[in-house]
Amino acid sequence: MIYLDYAATTPICEEALNVYQKLSMDMYGNASSLHDAGGKAKHILEYCREKIADIIGGEASGIYFTSGGTESNFLAIQSLLNGLPKTKRHFITTAMEHQSIHNCAAFLEQHGFDVTIIEPDEYGLITEEILAAHIRPETGLVSIQHANSETGIIQPIQRLSSYLHNRDILLHCDAVQTFGKIPISTEELGVDALSVSSHKVHGPKGVGAVYIRPDAPWKPVYPLTSHEHGFRAGTVNVPGIGAFTAAAELIVSEMDKQISRNETLRTYLLDQISIRSLPVTLAANTSKTECLPHIVGCFFHAFEGQYVMLECNRSNICISTGSACSAGYHGPSAAMKALRKTDQEALQFIRISFGRHTTEEQLDKLLHTFTALWEQKKGENLILTEELKLMGANRRDQLLLWLKESTSPLTGGELAKKANVSRQVIVQDISLLKAKNEPIIATSQGYVYMDAAAQQHQQAERIIACLHGPERTEEELQLIVDEGVTVKDVKIEHPVYGDLTAAIQVGTRKEVSNFIKKINSTNAAYLSQLTDGVHLHTLTAPDEHRIDQACQALEEAGILIKD
Repeated sequence: MIYLDYAATTPICEEALNVYQKLSMDMYGNASSLHDAGGKAKHILEYCREKIADIIGGEASGIYFTSGGTESNFLAIQSLLNGLPKTKRHFITTAMEHQSIHNCAAFLEQHGFDVTIIEPDEYGLITEEILAAHIRPETGLVSIQHANSETGIIQPIQRLSSYLHNRDILLHCDAVQTFGKIPISTEELGVDALSVSSHKVHGPKGVGAVYIRPDAPWKPVYPLTSHEHGFRAGTVNVPGIGAFTAAAELIVSEMDKQISRNETLRTYLLDQISIRSLPVTLAANTSKTECLPHIVGCFFHAFEGQYVMLECNRSNICISTGSACSAGYHGPSAAMKALRKTDQEALQFIRISFGRHTTEEQLDKLLHTFTALWEQKKGENLILTEELKLMGANRRDQLLLWLKESTSPLTGGELAKKANVSRQVIVQDISLLKAKNEPIIATSQGYVYMDAAAQQHQQAERIIACLHGPERTEEELQLIVDEGVTVKDVKIEHPVYGDLTAAIQVGTRKEVSNFIKKINSTNAAYLSQLTDGVHLHTLTAPDEHRIDQACQALEEAGILIKD
């Protein structure tokens, strides 16, 4: 198996496993007990506390062991808020945070706290300006992740902590993804609290730690607790904490070398994606942000991320579609929404993350799977494109025949039912036929194919450009028809389909009213879209003067766009 999901969890290292086994056998006493077995366990516990404090550049008295990152986040935030005055019950966090922070925020709201979720800038960064827009006199605590688990984007924590402390606001930082991956110093970062987890650094699962600055005010979530200096209830997991410490010391000792390896692997992967012309792009703008080198969050634009993940799994390769704590939720992640990605883009997201055992050979196998998927997709697209061209041409020939043979107008709905396609397809087909100079007109009763005799009675015709929102559509049409002018159609330039045209054929106020009712009653998003923003109308009238009068009325209403 090729494992490329190290941001989700890591395999326990041999050193940590050996420590866990030895401590489980030899140091099984309760660290709170007064006998020798308890004393030995207590000694190991305090040794680990000092080592973890050294790794993060903090004081041992500020380290509290927990069951993992989620509990660390919850206890840190709750304890700090409990220690603040009642006038400081406003909590701020970001839309990019891990689900455990959002769950904690929801819990706080249920218990009377005021919570604000702030959005990052377009690059995924939180800035002082963004904080300034949401800070209030009652703001007591802000929680901002050190780096995002999906994109790897690193936040400017040192700058933000300085800004917040100048306003007497505490800062908690979720450093689960950065601990052991890049250097961390709580003193340099300036944070009041920091959360870390064991299983992200090749330690055992079910172990984590919180650092709270010793002079920061806090009150325990669980009153009258004796373990962990009152911070957390329950017998302390000394073997797990010992194994966590062993894993943390090892990964920190190898950090510089591993950072270099990860950067090399990242460059190799991205270069190969480019060489193979795969439709894969990074989620983070690396020219504007600093990112963790071991996380490659990207979009495989031809596929849903979940499909790519499952296809890789069939090839015995493990990647992910984001945070494992949101697995089972098949929808755009909060991080992708915060980056202003569309739902379609967000669902194309995949995450590849490296670890101690990742090699270029493993990435080659991943790239081979990606390439096979893309080649298959290109082949399917080529066949489908040719089939659709043929089907479309044949369908338009049939539409033309139906219109020529019909003695009465045919509506878009009738044609769609005959052709077994949507009305939108019919609108496109009619537009293409008219572009080939087929004499098809749209009336309030439907589409009509004009014979030669009918074509002799031509009217004045003009195309105009208008700009307004959907709420002014009725006003616009009434201004036109009041001058004895008929509106034949509305047209926009669609970013995907090109020119889109809807035949509306309204010439009286009653027909305008019926058209508006049709939009409202059928929830016709397509028609609403056509009348939102800049669009074109084809106007017809017995003479040019009437069209001039209609244009003047539209201009006075601020609707007409003049040349």
